[in-house]
Amino acid sequence: CLFVAFPEVLGIALSGFYLPLFMIIWLFIARAMSIELRHHAGDTLLVEILDVGFVASSLGLPLLLGVALGNVVRGVPLQEREFAIPLFLTPDAVAPVGVLDVFTVGAGLLAVAWSLLHGACFVALRTTHDVAERARDWAMRLPALVLGAWVLGLGLLRTQVPAVWSTLWSRPAALLCLVLAALCLGA
Repeated sequence: CLFVAFPEVLGIALSGFYLPLFMIIWLFIARAMSIELRHHAGDTLLVEILDVGFVASSLGLPLLLGVALGNVVRGVPLQEREFAIPLFLTPDAVAPVGVLDVFTVGAGLLAVAWSLLHGACFVALRTTHDVAERARDWAMRLPALVLGAWVLGLGLLRTQVPAVWSTLWSRPAALLCLVLAALCLGA
């Protein structure tokens, strides 16, 4: 709805995140092909390669989507009707920035940790016997990883994007989102 109402926003966003958007599309395609071709493959080696492809694309999606969210939180440089940043330029989030820096990759890793925790809880609820036990073990271990990644992400936010913290207290909706995220993590 936002892009239909504001076609200039669509043009600017698509041109700026052209490569990352295509990487996300490629991962969706690789994931679907791994699922479909696995049932047609007769060779066990090919089945194992397709399983690795499925896992890699399934981990790559939350990583790239988390990086995209990190870029939105950090802010993207806009010029006169133009937005284009390189894939990576500097390791930190000082100008000039790239799509991949310490903060955005940290946001991507946090998204991967959340996805792993969610997947472990889902498998633990939906399966029985040995698979459920292993999933429960992972579901018990992963909250510490997610909490550590979340605290590290907040620290990176403070050091890499200090303007967010200075304006956070003046925006109650953003503060509410932060409190809700902490409550969800606790739950």
